[in-house]
Amino acid sequence: IKERQMASFSFDAVPLHEMITVNEFYNDVFRTYMQDGKKKAFLVGKDKEKSFSVRTLERYLQTQRKFTYFTPALYWHHKKRTKEHMLWIMELTLEFDLTKDGTNRNYSAFQLFNVIRAELGFNVNYIWDTNTEGHYAVSFLLHPLGCSPKSIYLYEAIAKRMAILVGADVSAVNANNLYRKPTGL
Repeated sequence: IKERQMASFSFDAVPLHEMITVNEFYNDVFRTYMQDGKKKAFLVGKDKEKSFSVRTLERYLQTQRKFTYFTPALYWHHKKRTKEHMLWIMELTLEFDLTKDGTNRNYSAFQLFNVIRAELGFNVNYIWDTNTEGHYAVSFLLHPLGCSPKSIYLYEAIAKRMAILVGADVSAVNANNLYRKPTGL
């Protein structure tokens, strides 16, 4: 992956970008789908055992600072974060752990953006680094995808193929996967 990406792509161009707040990120991910108070979003603690469900975006924005992980899907049940309890998938997220994947890639966020754009033919909506050096997550906003068993299977198949194409972590493409929260975008 590294040799082909380094030889094939220009890393000089800095894409048009804008820094946004974490609250703006969550506003874009969940949009207006939490207004009725019936759908739940989950925040999860550092130990990944304790989770917190939230029914409104305002409450989500208030409490998200206390948690380490989030899932970009909406659920109908307040205690379960399983695929069977999902209502909507709001985005597709890919994770890159450039220091542990064996490729010795050392990309900046802008370089990773250019690789993804060249490989897939479209732009990333968000890219953020996490607390781990060389670890990035990228987000593609989706038109909310209803969560039938077939649509979840299709989502995971597409996400896995995209991860293979760009060298992302293929084990982190489950529809109900947890992602480390953005600390800065």
